[in-house]
Amino acid sequence: MLGTRNAMNSISNNSDILHKIDEPTRKQLQRELVQMYIDIENVCKQHQLTIMLAGGSALGAARHRGFIPWDDDLDLMMPRHDYDILLKIFDQSLSQKYELSAPNTLNKPKNLFAKIYKKGTEFLELQDIGTPFPHGIFVDIFPIENVPNNKFIRTVKGILSDVLSYITVSVFYFQYGNLTFKKYMSKNKQTKRNYQLRVAIGSLFSFIPHHTWCNFFDRFVRTKATGKYVSIPTGRKHYRGEIIEQSTLFPPVLADFEDHQGKVPQDNNTYLTNLYGNYMKIPPIEQREQHYIVKIDLGSNLNK
Repeated sequence: MLGTRNAMNSISNNSDILHKIDEPTRKQLQRELVQMYIDIENVCKQHQLTIMLAGGSALGAARHRGFIPWDDDLDLMMPRHDYDILLKIFDQSLSQKYELSAPNTLNKPKNLFAKIYKKGTEFLELQDIGTPFPHGIFVDIFPIENVPNNKFIRTVKGILSDVLSYITVSVFYFQYGNLTFKKYMSKNKQTKRNYQLRVAIGSLFSFIPHHTWCNFFDRFVRTKATGKYVSIPTGRKHYRGEIIEQSTLFPPVLADFEDHQGKVPQDNNTYLTNLYGNYMKIPPIEQREQHYIVKIDLGSNLNK
């Protein structure tokens, strides 16, 4: 079944709904994200917490020594134990400049993982119009989970994790749906079918609110016992697709990222190959991942 993001990518970028970021704004956005990363990383260093670049940001470090040129976000990941500590100390350490949205915290979460938003900015995505969540520029932080040693239990847990993830996102579309997003998703048969299926499933399971599904998923994917393998269940390839040996990730090593040195997985080549295949190959324009932005404001004259 076609994923929602892939379905959305099938729509021409020439939509009159979306805001197109010019290069000066993108560069400024990337500088702001690096500073957010540094602020978060400094707190992690103070508390001896492990944090490293993840996903497209780890790819950017390997292929571009910084951001993928067209990228507009920054991805990080942390071991679950350290991730939980960061969430607990967020208010005392980072809340002056930033807002947090994460499962099983005091605020209702938007996603299945932590998002840290910069106050005084706006980065409004198509599906977020009218929602009660923060809308600033953000950094994503994904928890790295231990997985069961038993292969059968690991597989069953992975399948259930993927089902729970699909239900949770579908409930989000049903509970927080907006007409602008519906209009965009109706632009071709492929995206219209995807959207209708999401909303139908979301309706079936909406007897439990979206934030409760997020919290339940977050508790479900945890595994206390350590073993040979870990996974990033909220990553691009979900629980089963992101299972990898611990030694591939830890201990992380330094790599250039823009004008900063950040940490990446110990064997970044194996990590990225699992996610992207031939990750050094530049994808064609129509396959480049993007966010679906309605409005962006970095709090400067660049973004008017």
